[in-house]
Amino acid sequence: MNRDLIESLRLSTHETADRGLLAASKWCAELLNAIPIHKRENPPEHEPCPPAQPFSYPSHHPTIPPSLRHTPVGHLEPTPSPLASTSYLPPYPALLSAEDWQTEFELQEIEQDYYDAALVHYQERSFLKAATVLGNKACRSNRAKFMTLYSQFLESEKQTMREWHRQDHTRTQTLAPINEHLPRFLEVLEDARDPYLLFLKALIITRLSRAPSSFSRRPEAIQCLFASIVQRPWNWSAWMLMAQCIDNIEELIALMPHLTGEFPPLGANETVRPLFPNGHPVLTIFCIWLRSDLSATIFPWDVQEVDRLMTGPWFPGSATLKTLSGTLAFHARDWDACRAYFTNIHLRDPFRIEGNEPSTEEPGEVAGLAMNLIENLDQERTRPEVCCILGIYHQIRLEWEKSLKMFRRAVELNPLSTGAWCAMGNTYLAIANGNAAIQCFRRCLDITANEFRAWSGLCRCYTQLNMWNYALYYGSRAIKLQPGDWRLWKDQALAYDHLSMFTEAARSIDYSLELFNTPNPLLKKPMLTPEAMDLIHIKSLKAGITKQLGDIDGSVQTHKEVVQHIDGMGQNSPAVCTFALSLLEIAEWEANRTDGDLVLALENCERVAGAGGAAIPPTPEEIGKAQEISRMIRSKQRGNRVR
Repeated sequence: MNRDLIESLRLSTHETADRGLLAASKWCAELLNAIPIHKRENPPEHEPCPPAQPFSYPSHHPTIPPSLRHTPVGHLEPTPSPLASTSYLPPYPALLSAEDWQTEFELQEIEQDYYDAALVHYQERSFLKAATVLGNKACRSNRAKFMTLYSQFLESEKQTMREWHRQDHTRTQTLAPINEHLPRFLEVLEDARDPYLLFLKALIITRLSRAPSSFSRRPEAIQCLFASIVQRPWNWSAWMLMAQCIDNIEELIALMPHLTGEFPPLGANETVRPLFPNGHPVLTIFCIWLRSDLSATIFPWDVQEVDRLMTGPWFPGSATLKTLSGTLAFHARDWDACRAYFTNIHLRDPFRIEGNEPSTEEPGEVAGLAMNLIENLDQERTRPEVCCILGIYHQIRLEWEKSLKMFRRAVELNPLSTGAWCAMGNTYLAIANGNAAIQCFRRCLDITANEFRAWSGLCRCYTQLNMWNYALYYGSRAIKLQPGDWRLWKDQALAYDHLSMFTEAARSIDYSLELFNTPNPLLKKPMLTPEAMDLIHIKSLKAGITKQLGDIDGSVQTHKEVVQHIDGMGQNSPAVCTFALSLLEIAEWEANRTDGDLVLALENCERVAGAGGAAIPPTPEEIGKAQEISRMIRSKQRGNRVR
């Protein structure tokens, strides 16, 4: 950590706050305050960045067993990306020279009083008033131009959303809101060279690419972002916007030579220089965060790099990096480490809600966090993160209407929140409203096609609707993004089973069971630690598929394993009645064998027939079948005694 990095981080903290980019300013400030104070006060002049691990991506998921690594998933062919070819990217835009910056700082000093007045209106969310103050005073600095255009952009987005929601539940409503003012903003920014104006230009280009009937202009947006971050590398908002322009790991790998390669000279007297040296902290953080987000998995060097940044002279104790470590632990299925990271963060800062999505998987954590928010941050319910946490809290308490209300508020506050759309879809799915759930998951996929939870949610929706071809397709898309999740393979096996594709179903359920029992090489312990009921579900489905393939003995053996797991859960097990089918299959098999164990068969039938008072009793058909098998066994026993 040298003087240039610290000064650059401090400058970005002030400039982003001065331009109303509060999320980026908060991110920079947290990292800056995590640097040891003696480093901040007396930083070394020259301290090179230690080389980071080379960016690479293996051909297989790190937690997939070897037998699964070359398995085709749903006959899906890879789709070529326009970003995969580096020659597709347009030329870099021109940047500000040293003389331009000197002129910019002089103009900012002259306009400071007017700008302060406009910033107050901006902070009050009076965007048009802020733009009017700067426009009336004819402010000419790039900073004033950014504030004017950004305020007008935010106001136009707000009006567009308001007009779009007025068309709710009508035939005239478009699939997505269309901001008709965006081309005008883009025309004004045509010759932008300032880093923040280039960021705004990329933002508007990205918005235009989402409009219906528009072609993708992502390469143009990415080049604007390159030109922005080479001048202000710590602007985290620019990095987050770049992440929205990258659809998969292959595109990220294709863009890495641009990030670590050479950038054109900034002026006639300057030379070609590297955009980012290998090991630059912001590039390391971005790559680790994005590839874990794109593939929902981690690699050993990701953990090592984050640990390196959290120790020594870098950012020890940084809440931002601890949140990233907790997210990596969550993707690695290391629940204990994930819980420890977020518990530590909450103890140090009980009001922090950024990056808390992984901790919401634990009901106890959600309850504690939600109660803290209810008691201390009631005024913060205008933040989408708070609404999501409260929605999940009500979801755990089975308060479906309150949960949906919170999620609706979250997506109104932030229509691009994929977590909120997925959570709302899961809530609709829990109350058996499959059509509404499908709409939520599709809205999520309109934002990003890399959200495996949305593909998996669509698979479960169509499973609930008994539309098995659709369930199979969407399940395959989810597996393509997250091939190490045994639940996705189980859902695919269920779809294959109902489509009478029993060979494929058997292969999928075997993969699911193998993944379930596969240790994670990153953790040296089981990858998942779910309840025993999950294993019972997998083996029960496997037994049914094996029977359809004609292997009766193998099917009964799997049913016996199911019963063994049920018995191992103790007397309070809810599974005895839920999985009465396994008991009946074993009983019928034993009763029909020449040397079958009739005592075991009769005992299984009595267990099923006597479970009528359970919380989830067997079906009348199962009880009737148990009684029929019992009569057959007793008749057989009487015949044996007569002989």
